[in-house]
Amino acid sequence: MENAVKHNQGNISEPLLVSILAEEAGISISNPKILKSNQENSLGTGLKNLNAKYKILSKKPISIEDGIHFKVILPLIREIIL
Repeated sequence: MENAVKHNQGNISEPLLVSILAEEAGISISNPKILKSNQENSLGTGLKNLNAKYKILSKKPISIEDGIHFKVILPLIREIIL
C-alpha cells in the first residue's frame, strides 16, 4: 500500500484503485501504474526490505510483477521457521 501511494497519483475524480486479494500463491496487492509526474527514481529499498523480512520468516521471497499494473504477492506464512 505504501508503495502505491508513494509512487502513484490519484484524486477525487480519478482515484488510485488498489486491489488486495487472497490468491493461492499468497496475498496480492496491485494497482494500475499512474506515476506521479515529479517522480524521482526509486532505489527499491522498501521492497528489498520487505523481501528480506519474508525470506527470514517464511524462507520464500515476495513476487513482483511490473507491467501496466504493479503487483506484489506476499507468500502466506503458515508457520514461522526460526
